[in-house]
Amino acid sequence: MSLTETIGDRITHCADEPIHIPGSIQPHGYLLVLAEPDLTIRQLSSNCEVLLGQSARACLGQTMGHFLTPDSLSNLQRKLAAADLRTVNPIKIQFADAAGIWDAVARRSQGLLLLELESAARDDPSFLDVYRKINTAVEDMGAARDLAELYRVTVEHVRDLTGYDRVMIYEFDAEWNGKVVAEVRAPQQEPFLGLHYPASDIPAQARRLYTSNWLRSIPDVHYVPSPILGGENAGGIMLDLSGCSLRSVSPVHIQYLKNMGVGASTSVSVIKNGVLWGLIALHHDQPAYLPLEVRQGLEFVGRIFSLQQAARQKLENLDYKNQLRDLRIQLENRMKQQADFMDGLLRDAPDFTALADGCSGGAILHRGKLTLVGQTPSESDMRALAIWLRDFLDARPFFYTASLVKHYPAAENFKDSAAGLLVISIPEVEPCYLFWFKPEVIQTVDWSGNPRKEKGKSELTPRASFALWQETVRLTALPWQREEIEVAEELRRSIIEVDLENQVRIAMDSNSELDQFASVISHDLKEPLRGIAHFADFLLEDASPRLDSESLSHLQGIRQLATKTRDLISNLYEYSKVGRIDMSFAQVDMNNVLRDVTERLSAYLIEHNVKVNIAGPLPCVLCDSVRVCEVFANLITNAVKYNDRPGKQVHVGANLAGDVPVFFVKDNGIGISPHNQERVFAMFQRLHTEDAYGGGSGIGLAIVKRIIDRHGGRIWLDSTPGAGTTFFFTLRPQA
Repeated sequence: MSLTETIGDRITHCADEPIHIPGSIQPHGYLLVLAEPDLTIRQLSSNCEVLLGQSARACLGQTMGHFLTPDSLSNLQRKLAAADLRTVNPIKIQFADAAGIWDAVARRSQGLLLLELESAARDDPSFLDVYRKINTAVEDMGAARDLAELYRVTVEHVRDLTGYDRVMIYEFDAEWNGKVVAEVRAPQQEPFLGLHYPASDIPAQARRLYTSNWLRSIPDVHYVPSPILGGENAGGIMLDLSGCSLRSVSPVHIQYLKNMGVGASTSVSVIKNGVLWGLIALHHDQPAYLPLEVRQGLEFVGRIFSLQQAARQKLENLDYKNQLRDLRIQLENRMKQQADFMDGLLRDAPDFTALADGCSGGAILHRGKLTLVGQTPSESDMRALAIWLRDFLDARPFFYTASLVKHYPAAENFKDSAAGLLVISIPEVEPCYLFWFKPEVIQTVDWSGNPRKEKGKSELTPRASFALWQETVRLTALPWQREEIEVAEELRRSIIEVDLENQVRIAMDSNSELDQFASVISHDLKEPLRGIAHFADFLLEDASPRLDSESLSHLQGIRQLATKTRDLISNLYEYSKVGRIDMSFAQVDMNNVLRDVTERLSAYLIEHNVKVNIAGPLPCVLCDSVRVCEVFANLITNAVKYNDRPGKQVHVGANLAGDVPVFFVKDNGIGISPHNQERVFAMFQRLHTEDAYGGGSGIGLAIVKRIIDRHGGRIWLDSTPGAGTTFFFTLRPQA
């Protein structure tokens, strides 16, 4: 009884099968397991006796010098000294007593050297022929206009390269069921395109091998395995053949292929972002050997396809992602204009439910108030769902599912409106949720055979039936796309920020103790935030070569958010400080104030090629010179910042005609629309997106107004959108 049969007898579940240590190889090649440096044979496949001219067991303990020609032995030893064996494979070798040249692929595993040998004397295509086909395939894959065309040209070129009867692209879903998304086949073969295959057809341990080993080939499904024999010095090692192309295949999978009527099979992994996305699967009705050069070319095509598929998918999703991002920004701007963020999400069309394709309705539960939009469950069902969510989410910020009934059985009562759910949780004292709903979509799924195992049959047995089996899927909605989930997370962050800003603004208007509070939190929080930013800098500097692009992006985001929050706290502190400190009033020459301000801003003004034009002389005024410097600095900086003209102009002066001097700062920038002119002096009131015009906290003009209020003056503006803005202010009340 073979080792494979012995293992097979002990297995009761597919997921337990140790397919990486089969104890045998496919007999179209030979396996030698050597101890270095003298290349002593420790283990070998039993069919090696044909190659070595004596019984396999007699070869154990002998060195390769007894079997190779002197030139081949020297060449092999020289190649094995390479730092990376992949750069020298395959190695051409000759045996003293066996005719022909052999391709040896070397790899190290478990402290041993594994040599896989295949004849190099077959009637193989030339390297130039293989190169031409691969080159053409890569060019056509790169020129594909969309995913459908990429799939089509890939299967066509793989079939041309290999000559196999059938080539398919097989995509896994989230539960590891597979679907044939592209196919080219011989006329006599039945079509598999569009069929689904259960996850049990390719169990977890097989998927792990597909992730680490890009290609697996079975030239003849009717092969008789060649057992691996070990000597006294083998130490009872169960040889790990995960990386070997000759590795014998699970008897269950072989029977599975026989049941399908397949004579030869090859699979190429498609790996996306380090995760197995699918396979390029090849079937041939008769045995069909693929030479090493063709297999290497096929693996290269698989790697290129993996990159192209990921790039094309990302490109096709980009337009939708940008569309959702624009809508999210529009909703955020609306929220900032309202006292309650809900009004910004609901007041105008499109409302927040437009952030998901196929969304039938939505709801907001905020401080006990439930607002329903579109097609939704009843109010009583919604409140019961919210009670269940409170425990189910357990502080998680969001949740989504295409089949809510799997988690919440009562959802069957409202499947027509909410079979699918996406919900975000807003941190509040009372539960606060935003809901998106998708209705039930009844689908018919075509399976290749019944995907449900018969009850009581858990033994390791291959599927025998591949007849079309249709399943009607109910209580399920269209899936939530990744872009929809991401934009919901972004909206959640925007809501939290806007709601916090609104609460702070309201508190500042009503709470006289907030100034002291702002001083305390500024002192207590600035240092930790500075530390977070510094640690992020250290990680970016030291660990960035070891991080993927997504992790780097998250780390950069941490640094940016820490810096942004620290600046916001500093500005908040400055705002509060204006209300607490005593003003130091004195007669101040405003010409000196403007000279100090322009000197302090000189680098900024030079960078933007701006010269401040001062219409003087300016008067002397009773004021706090330090605080008035802040007023002019802020107004001049804004005049430059919110100006997209190549020739930026800033004019500063004073109108002395009245009893009180009226100072002005005038620019030729983007201007401010009439309905926003009162808002600009309120806390956290940005008129543009956070990143536009260099970003900002929305506090600067609020500080300016507070300084002028402390002087007993007032500030106002005159502006024409697209033509510029003039800010006017006084520092003493008019007579």
